Amino acid sequence: PSSVPHPPKKWGRCGRISRTTTPLHFLTGARTAPQAAQAQADPQPGAPARLRPATPPTEGRVLEAPARYLAATLPTLTEYAQSLETLGGISPLGQSFCRWDGQTFHKVDKPTEKGLYEITSASGRKITALLDGVGIWRRGEWYGLHFLQLHEKGLLLGAKYDEHTWQLALPADQRPPELHERALVLCSGLLPRSQGAWLFYSNVPPQVAESVAAALEHLT
Repeated sequence: PSSVPHPPKKWGRCGRISRTTTPLHFLTGARTAPQAAQAQADPQPGAPARLRPATPPTEGRVLEAPARYLAATLPTLTEYAQSLETLGGISPLGQSFCRWDGQTFHKVDKPTEKGLYEITSASGRKITALLDGVGIWRRGEWYGLHFLQLHEKGLLLGAKYDEHTWQLALPADQRPPELHERALVLCSGLLPRSQGAWLFYSNVPPQVAESVAAALEHLT
């Protein structure tokens, strides 16, 4: 863009990494063998390689700026919490409970306070669930539940964003909910790079950074 907005409020400056200056095309979803054979593979640890077609794709659906669209429609943390799957009544009989205190799980006699719990049945099956302030149990993916609890306890540290290199960094132990992270990953087609205590997301436009920041900071 001809002009680049300032970084999102409360977000500091992170290190340097080059941003993409030309249109970036990569394959998402199901990939056919011919598509994979003709694409350039960019390996990444722990995940399938990013596949970049040699020429702009002519088959399938081409999504323009999917990260920007998704980021603009992300739920706030309050909306995200309310959308989680609800569980029926969980009886303390025959089950053990451990409550997360911000760093680890500690065994408790019964779930009397709201928070994040690890529940173990008599058969040894474990689930992680969130008990809200009105006694409703909610279930979701680990990163989302963990992030909600960090926010609730005021333990979130500031993220960093560089408006010149389009790099966004989050503390590794406060990975955002998968839905919100998807918007960041779609910017480059790559999972975040782990370095020390930080996760680095590359090629994140200011508009996407602003939208993700707004969604993650709105918890009432």
